[in-house]
Amino acid sequence: MELDKRTMWAEFFDSYNQALGTYFDTELNGIDDEEILDAPGFDDAIRNSVLNSMQTWYSRPMEKAGGVTPEQLIDKISTLDEAMEVFLLAATHCDEELPDLLRVKIGSYGVNAVDRLLPMVFSAPWESIEETSDERPDEMLASAAALRLLGEWGATDTLELVLSRYTASENPDEMISEAFVTYCTGIGESAIPHLSGALLQEAASGGSLSGPYEYAVIALTEVGRTHPSDNVFLCLRECFRKMDRKVIGAICLGDYGDGRAIPALKGFLDRHIDQADRQLFYEILSSIKRLGGDITDIHDPFGDFSGRKENTRQ
Repeated sequence: MELDKRTMWAEFFDSYNQALGTYFDTELNGIDDEEILDAPGFDDAIRNSVLNSMQTWYSRPMEKAGGVTPEQLIDKISTLDEAMEVFLLAATHCDEELPDLLRVKIGSYGVNAVDRLLPMVFSAPWESIEETSDERPDEMLASAAALRLLGEWGATDTLELVLSRYTASENPDEMISEAFVTYCTGIGESAIPHLSGALLQEAASGGSLSGPYEYAVIALTEVGRTHPSDNVFLCLRECFRKMDRKVIGAICLGDYGDGRAIPALKGFLDRHIDQADRQLFYEILSSIKRLGGDITDIHDPFGDFSGRKENTRQ
């Protein structure tokens, strides 16, 4: 891409990041009630409101682009090759998701765009970067952005490959993991049997359901909230029982919202109160409350909830 075009697109993405952050700050200003922030659908409502507000930005002329507006600049993309060049720039410049009008433009190339994104998804490293590194490689940024975009398009044909590659990762990068959850959420209901199948197979084999499987549980929870079923609930309950880090399973059961999880959560505390650390105890308590359960009969060994400390804890 020519230098002048790269300069224009650099201004585009810098301005986009700034505008997006400003609109999010405006929407969230003054909202500090945790019940409101955690309410189902709150994040989607805020996001939709911000995207509506961003329409003003798309029609605002950009100085370095010669007065061209962001919307006009996107409209000037005339080939798939150019769209992919812009996509790669977007993946490395955008703080959050790609601009919606740009995503629509890339999507207008249909299956050809999918074919160009797939190599970006699978050729990049997915393992967590070294702690000494401050930045992720561009290939990983592009892979995550492509994964999110494929989920938005509902690219179900790639689901088995994505799931297999992800669960085979020993220590997947957090950004890739979040993109994986977004991808599965975008795929929707058809992702449920694949996710639950992989999780139950790992649980049955004696696996600890750690690493990538923790995010697979989160993905199943997110998809299941929109498409609830016995299959989803039973899988989440089994994962909670088998996970090494049970705090993830407890949070997911609370987020999923099926009250049948209350006996499992209470039963765990009854049997393992001496092994539950502070975080796990209060996350289980929070999930029970969110599910409509009674917590007045639960003794708090840490004293923060009941105002008293049991002799079993110091």
